[in-house]
Amino acid sequence: ARVKGLDAGHIRFNIETKINPGLPDDTVGPEAMVNALLTVVREAGMVPRVTIQSFDWRTLQLVQKLEPRIPTVYLTIQTANTDNLKDGTWTAGFKLADHGSVPKMVKAAGGAVWSPNGGAVTEPLVKEAQALGLKVIPWTVNAPAELDKFMAWGVDGLISDYPDRLREAVQKRGLPRAALSDNGSAMISAEFTGGLARLGVTHHTTLPETPEQNGKQESFWGQIEG
Repeated sequence: ARVKGLDAGHIRFNIETKINPGLPDDTVGPEAMVNALLTVVREAGMVPRVTIQSFDWRTLQLVQKLEPRIPTVYLTIQTANTDNLKDGTWTAGFKLADHGSVPKMVKAAGGAVWSPNGGAVTEPLVKEAQALGLKVIPWTVNAPAELDKFMAWGVDGLISDYPDRLREAVQKRGLPRAALSDNGSAMISAEFTGGLARLGVTHHTTLPETPEQNGKQESFWGQIEG
């Protein structure tokens, strides 16, 4: 309601299902969770503006079956202490040994995006995933040197606790920094355009009679965060 009230058509929602297959009594089951989530998303009219991510791939499989218009983001973690890929419990039965690599495993599961922990990513894996048609968005990358490294590898996005550091990395590499919006009151307000200017982002609007405006196509941000 807040987003609609602001006419903020550029805002998207990345929703994570918090569910642990090893602790089934702590939450509702995957079916109940996904059905409740999709009901809210549909009633709000936000299906085109949502992605759903999870470490528990059971929920993502259900989303793909029940609402295939919503892109699914397959979260993975591989560290010395935690590995959600080790035996199929977290991955809806998909097993790394059956597919040979994590990107191939995500592709087989029907994912649109692979979001691994930064420490488990290599440049060859990024290239492999992208060759399979997946987007790659590592998490949670905070060190400036790591931000630079992943951007040099050509990842499709980055999750960071420090957007200022990410912004600096984008500026240093001279990546495009522009935003396109419709002509809604919130989009042309001094608060909005002034905020973009302070970030060094050039603002463009669609013309009143363009298909984008007439069709109320979502505003989109072009490479603001790389």
